Amino acid sequence: MKKIFTILFLMVSISMTSQTSPFDFKNPSAEDVVITQNFVQYSPETIPSGFGWNTTSSIEVQKSGVINGNESFDGNQHFELLSREIGDNMYQSVLTAPSSTVTLKFYHKRRRASEDNDTMEILAGSDLDNLLIIGTSSVNYDEGWKLVTIEYEVPEFQVFTTFMLRGLSGTTKSVGNLIDGVSLERQSLSILDKTLSTTNLPLGEKYQVIDVSGKVLLNGIITDRTYEALPRNSLFILNVEGYQPEKYM
Repeated sequence: MKKIFTILFLMVSISMTSQTSPFDFKNPSAEDVVITQNFVQYSPETIPSGFGWNTTSSIEVQKSGVINGNESFDGNQHFELLSREIGDNMYQSVLTAPSSTVTLKFYHKRRRASEDNDTMEILAGSDLDNLLIIGTSSVNYDEGWKLVTIEYEVPEFQVFTTFMLRGLSGTTKSVGNLIDGVSLERQSLSILDKTLSTTNLPLGEKYQVIDVSGKVLLNGIITDRTYEALPRNSLFILNVEGYQPEKYM
């Protein structure tokens, strides 16, 4: 039985340590768009350029130490999930290796001092229409910033994964669930900064070739004619068990 190789072609070479890597969350600690007020609430229509996150309802950014004395865990700003209504959320799509395990991590804090907990849920899926709950978190005020760790098994051929953090309860429907320091850990990826040529990949093998927009460029057998249609760009090899890059690149 022939193996199916999943290859993701990139238009530019991207370092895995770069803040612009498509495998990492943009704006993980609410620092990328600096606010001038003590807090700012964003709706889907008012999300600023470069913010990274989106919402189906509302998401709030707060300055460190200003609202109820809550200091940010990382940097000078943090998010609040419950800014207007129960179910307020923040979500973002990132590139993921199909059939791999990724680990979502973030810090969760209750906003106001009391005996009650702030509660939220974590969802993931191929897009907004296919999200499933993969975990929940509940935190009381005395715990401070609580580290939340959730593992997620990426389905076969799912190149993009949408992660959503959604508020369930707080002090009120518009007060609760502070978030900071969102990150994604994943299996190591081989970055091959080479140009594709007819000698790079073995003929007769079956490949699924996907570009960064999620468009399938090829889902079939490699032939001489195939190479003429494939982009000559840097590429990522995603989760290819037993694949030997040095043999073909």
